[in-house]
Amino acid sequence: MYGIITLKKINPRRAICLIENGENVLTEKTAAKLGEAFEVGVKWLLTGNEDRKKSTVEGRLTEWLWEHPEVRKELCKRMRENAE
Repeated sequence: MYGIITLKKINPRRAICLIENGENVLTEKTAAKLGEAFEVGVKWLLTGNEDRKKSTVEGRLTEWLWEHPEVRKELCKRMRENAE
């Protein structure tokens, strides 16, 4: 039976062992915490895509953008323009 782990209850290295052994499921939330703990990308943990292994800014970038709404709005504007 699969379980879901939280890093509040277990250390990150043990969490990885449990996931690798099929004893637990890797959730996006746990992947974010493991990514931060081991300085690897969340997408790499979830998909195995080697291009995303060193992409460690995901959570920090999102947090920073929320703290800087003017930059976030400009980025959204540019993304919309590029999508057209």
